[in-house]
Amino acid sequence: MNSDEVTSGSDMHRAQSGIAPNASIAGIGVAILSLIVMSWLARGRRRIARELNSGSLCADSVQTSVRAYLSAILLSDRLG
Repeated sequence: MNSDEVTSGSDMHRAQSGIAPNASIAGIGVAILSLIVMSWLARGRRRIARELNSGSLCADSVQTSVRAYLSAILLSDRLG
């Protein structure tokens, strides 16, 4: 497998080790919970950042959004 053929974390793991990772129900549950909580937390932090006019809290809300996106990517890889 060429490095340009790697499309997901599963493919990378398989390419490096020759073994496909297993998806567990607990892992999928944690990713779903993380997606929900991080999305909710990011919205709340953005709202409070606007109220307080806080650049640092706004930046923190962006980081929290990235964590939610990473959870979504993980779920799409595990379930797709």
